[in-house]
Amino acid sequence: GWYVGPALDSYRCHRVWLWETRSIRIVDTLAWFPTKTPLPQANTNDIILASLQTIIQALQRPGQSQMLQAVDDTHQQALKQLTELITSIAT
Repeated sequence: GWYVGPALDSYRCHRVWLWETRSIRIVDTLAWFPTKTPLPQANTNDIILASLQTIIQALQRPGQSQMLQAVDDTHQQALKQLTELITSIAT
């Protein structure tokens, strides 16, 4: 079938046009099988940069992460320098 859009009168449901019935049906589950248009995929560089951004956010707000409470200042500084270095190389 073909995705038509959200079913606004139904909670978390979608409108789909089906070949078999030649009509629109409201469904709560979809599976995407793209054949003509490939889904976008992240390359290795994108994944590494996203991970570095997560590390930088954790370093900027250490109170929210219990893992960083055990890390001393020298380790935090080293992690910051490492992420800055890799980020500057990658961009």
